[in-house]
Parts: sequence; structure tokens; C-alpha cells
Amino acid sequence: MKNYFFNKSHYNYDVFYSEPACDKGRHVHDQDEILYFLDGDAECIVDDTVIRLKPHTLLYIPAGSFHFVNHHSFSRYERFCLHLAPKDFGFSPQEAPQVYSYYSLKPNDFLDTLFNNLLRAEYDLHYSDQDMEAFFNASLKSLLISLKYLKPEKTEIISNKLSEIINFLNKNLTQPISARSIAKALFISESSVQHIVSQKLGVTVKYLIDKKKTAYAKRLLHEGLSPVKTAERCAYENYSTFYRTYLRFYGHSPLLDYVKRSPTP
Repeated sequence: MKNYFFNKSHYNYDVFYSEPACDKGRHVHDQDEILYFLDGDAECIVDDTVIRLKPHTLLYIPAGSFHFVNHHSFSRYERFCLHLAPKDFGFSPQEAPQVYSYYSLKPNDFLDTLFNNLLRAEYDLHYSDQDMEAFFNASLKSLLISLKYLKPEKTEIISNKLSEIINFLNKNLTQPISARSIAKALFISESSVQHIVSQKLGVTVKYLIDKKKTAYAKRLLHEGLSPVKTAERCAYENYSTFYRTYLRFYGHSPLLDYVKRSPTP
């Protein structure tokens, strides 16, 4: 039951009541994500780590990370979420954290106030779209700078073998990948690979591979690589296979996400 929600092109804020053991979708984004958790009884799984969410927990989830939230009880769930590609806002990608990390903030500190000011600008002050975009960009810049000086909390690894599987996937998105090739590289059985991924992440190995590859493909399309070249870069058997997989996850042709770049003079 959702009772409060707004959504902009790069950020949203929502409050709802969640069913126990309900996850909000196992997914991979083609952009970085910042999740600021305010209330609820839940945990967040990001690739091979688990975070027990507490109020004022901030997570920085890089593009390409497989993640989802598990809710443990029927309780109020409140969070603020930003989706961003730093370079799209005129920032160097190096200005953002390069690996998954999370931070414990305090009520009314600088970053907590920053998020509250975004809400106030939207709801109370009713900024115009142009002013809201400028205010958001300035807030995002402040957020990224501040994260450089915050000490991240230590993450909890779900399992060492899952970490090896995830690391292998992340390093080989431009190669043909299957449960068999993962098993061969890690010197374990194919059934063990299937069992670890299914038990820890709740999906099949094929689903995990396809999710990560299509998110990577979407980034390449946005960067100006043609759909055919993207299929080749991601080592799909042929374009038809890539097209069907992309359509299944995004509901449209990869051509719609292709941003054609003007030739350099």
C-alpha cells in the first residue's frame, strides 16, 4: 500500500507499507544509484554483500550492481533514491565512489538536511522545473564531494564463493559467459554455481548474467555505440539473441536507447 510518492527523471521519494519477505525487484541499473534509507524493517543485498538497513543509512550503488531489498515485516518503508550518471551532470566519474559503499548518517547533519531540502524545494517552495533541475545538480555536487570525506562502513560478505562468482561476471561482461564457464574458471562444479546463485540471490545464473549484460549494453548505447556493435562488444551469439534479451528486460528495442553521437569535426 503506497501512501506517498513522487518521481522525477533522476530522483524519487516514496513511503509505503511492505509485506514481509517482499522484495522490490531484483535488478541492475545502467546508472549509479544513491539510496537514503529513513524508516523500515529491511535489508539490502548488493551483489555479494548484505546491509541491515537502519534509519539514516546511505548506500552508493554503482551501475551494474545486482541488488534488491528484502522486507522483514509489514511496516512503514521510507526512502529517498537518486539515479545518476555523474558525467551526465557535468561531473567526472572519478568524483563518485568507484565501488559499492554505505554510510551511517546522523539526523539533521549536512547530508540529511540536503535530502530534506530537496523535498522542501519540491513540495513547499514549488520550484519551477528549471530551478529544480539547477538546485538538484548543485545538491548532487555537494553530495558527491561530501562522500569523499566520509568513512564508509564495513560491508558484510554473503559468501566468499558468491563473491568469486560476482567478480568473475563483472570482469567478463565482454566475453561469452555461462554457468559452465564460471564453474571452469573457479574450479567448482556447474551445479554448485547454480546452487550458490539461486540460494543467495534468488535467481538463476542465466538471469543474473542477462541482467548484468543488458545493463552494460544500455550504458554502451547511451555512450553512442550502435546496437549491432553493442551486441558484438557484449559477446552475444548474434544480434537476434541480443535484441530478444534486451526487449525482455526493457520492453523496447535497443535502438530506442541508442544515442547517436555527432562525428567529431
